[in-house]
Amino acid sequence: MDDYEKALPLSQRALEISEKVLDQEHPDVATTLNNLALLYESMGDLKRHVYFAKD
Repeated sequence: MDDYEKALPLSQRALEISEKVLDQEHPDVATTLNNLALLYESMGDLKRHVYFAKD
């Protein structure tokens, strides 16, 4: 398992927590979404990258 694959569940969990604790429009939620999009881009999953980058 490479570092990206290890980071993915942690990033997804961070998004879940951010969305639960903060308002959906909070800047920290946007940052977490952006970080997840960048992770997908780094993994070569451009379809998911675009999905998260658009949110």
